Amino acid sequence: MVNYASKRHHKWSELFQLIGWALIGILLIGLPPESVFANGAHLNSQVVYSGFDKEYSVRVQTVPVVGQIHLTAYLSNQLTTEPISNLPILISFGQNAEAPTQQSPMELLPIADQPGWYGIDIDMPQQGTWIFSLTIEDSTGFTTFEFPVDVIESTSAIWPIIGLVIIVLSLTLWIRYRSTQRKKASILGREL
Repeated sequence: MVNYASKRHHKWSELFQLIGWALIGILLIGLPPESVFANGAHLNSQVVYSGFDKEYSVRVQTVPVVGQIHLTAYLSNQLTTEPISNLPILISFGQNAEAPTQQSPMELLPIADQPGWYGIDIDMPQQGTWIFSLTIEDSTGFTTFEFPVDVIESTSAIWPIIGLVIIVLSLTLWIRYRSTQRKKASILGREL
């Protein structure tokens, strides 16, 4: 005698395991890149400023969207192109002509094992053009670079992912249901 209740429980257990692994995979794939990378330049980041003066060359990268952004700056010697990791760098920003004074200066921190790279997490409260002021302090004084960054609303990929999950789960349940119905029909057909 076949224990159908035990087989049914086993099939549902397999189904829930499959659904669980699918959801974990989709969540990992669907996470925004800025929440996956801890330090350094991020996937989809763009160079928002590149400039130099007689001593320094600076390149600033970020994903310029409303919310928390991770801003990275690469600092090198203008003449030798050697990375520089030991100078204090301050950044301030705001949204009007006197913009950089609206926000208290914050220090960019050197990124471990990435010579020349500095990083900071910044909360961008709204979209628009923000003026950033990056100040490097050395033994001769201060060098300041000012540049605009156009911050846009974040476009989230979460709704298409949720829709995909619903479709995949619906198809999985339908296929399992049809498979179970066919097996029941074939078993009943043999017993008659």
